[in-house]
Amino acid sequence: MKKRTLIVIAAAGVVALGGGTAVAVADDEAVSRVTRTVTGEPAKTDLTLEQAVAKAQEAVKGTVGSVELEDGGTGWDLDVLAEDGTWHEVEIDAAGKVTKKAEDTGDDDAEDRAEDKIESDALKSAKVSAVQAASAALGSVPGTVTSVDLADGGRVPAAWDVEVRNGEGVEHAVVVDAVDGKVVSSQVDSDDEGDD
Repeated sequence: MKKRTLIVIAAAGVVALGGGTAVAVADDEAVSRVTRTVTGEPAKTDLTLEQAVAKAQEAVKGTVGSVELEDGGTGWDLDVLAEDGTWHEVEIDAAGKVTKKAEDTGDDDAEDRAEDKIESDALKSAKVSAVQAASAALGSVPGTVTSVDLADGGRVPAAWDVEVRNGEGVEHAVVVDAVDGKVVSSQVDSDDEGDD
């Protein structure tokens, strides 16, 4: 109770001194969100990968082909293969609101259409979902999943590329078989720039 009172008083003090918006805190988990609001930092999402996938599938009926935590952890970007065979981009903000839902028209050249077909066919043949692949990867490397993407290149059998950041902040690249859900490989991600 003292924590909540202190935060409300601190937020009121910021407003009294000419600061931004007053914030009421309902629970202790909101402490970091209040701090970021008062200091102007972007809010980080508490939305899990599973929740983001569920929200994206509410917005676009279909199968998620990729999920990526935005830089700074402020939301999720997803690609969904709709039931009608079209790809859609869905963005979900830190509060869990769908902020973008758009059909991915991309370039309409023959090469792009061929790549889309390979990805669509691989996703349709996958027996393991993006959420299941993330769970399998976390069984191999505990941490936070920052992205799940069906492997490019028409790999047979299809596989999920999963990026996991462990407790020390080290990124791991984990490959999960999209048919049986087993971890095929796991290694420290040597890509300094990262894909997320």
